[in-house]
Amino acid sequence: MEKCVVVDEKDDVIGIEDREKVHSKQIWHRGVHVLLFNKEKILLQRRSNTKDTFPGCWDFSISEHVKPGESYEQAARRGLREELGINANLEEIVHLKMDYGPNDYMVTKVYKGKTETKPKLLSEEVSETKWFGIYELDKLVRERPEIFTRYFIEFYKWFRGMKSDIVVIS
Repeated sequence: MEKCVVVDEKDDVIGIEDREKVHSKQIWHRGVHVLLFNKEKILLQRRSNTKDTFPGCWDFSISEHVKPGESYEQAARRGLREELGINANLEEIVHLKMDYGPNDYMVTKVYKGKTETKPKLLSEEVSETKWFGIYELDKLVRERPEIFTRYFIEFYKWFRGMKSDIVVIS
C-alpha cells in the first residue's frame, strides 16, 4: 500500500498516511511534477486508462507522490527513472497547493528539466508520451481542456500568465 507524506497547507509535515485515505478524506499531502523540455517542445504523458483519477488524460512529463523520507527533488528524479527511463538536471519552477479534484488536496513542487533522451514507457501507469509545441498546447488547453488532467490545466494557465486555481507557496 502506497504511503503519502501528510502536510498542512503551509507544507509542514504532520504524518504519514495511506494513499487511499488521503484521497478519500481530503487530506493535504505532498506530490511532485516534472515538465521536460526539448528545444521548444514540452513532453507530456498520457495516463493509463486504468488510473483511478483522470484516466486517459494528458499530464505532466511525470507526476508522483512524495514517499516518506524522500525530498521533492528525489521523488521527481525517481519518477523520471521509473516511468520514462530518463535522468535530467532539474530546476524548481514553483511550490504550490491546490485542490486537484475529487478529494485530492496536494502541496506540490513543479520542476523543469531538459532532455534529448527518447522516453521509454517503463510503467503501466503511462500509455504514451508526446512532445507538444507551446502554441499547440495553448490551443488544446483552450479548445479541448477535457483531454488534460485538471491540475495540469491549472498549472499551465498559471505558467502562461492566465488566471488559475493554484496557490503559490514560494
